[in-house]
Amino acid sequence: MAFVLTSDSVRDDSRHHWAVRMVRAGMPLELVARQLGHRDVVMAAKVYARFVPTHQERDRWELAASALDIERWPELGAVGGCNA
Repeated sequence: MAFVLTSDSVRDDSRHHWAVRMVRAGMPLELVARQLGHRDVVMAAKVYARFVPTHQERDRWELAASALDIERWPELGAVGGCNA
């Protein structure tokens, strides 16, 4: 039996991909559920809660983003442009 891509399967894959990317980026599950058209957050939480980043991941991303900011805009300084 061959796997056949239908417009429904492509749409569902696109929705899932979008939802995972948004959750990994830190979007609240409530907002993801609303954007997907779910009545409440229960279904989105069942499917996407495993993709919510941990505090350690968020801290690591923040450090990486700060390092890039300093590298790209050294005139702003290490405190994000607050030259107090």
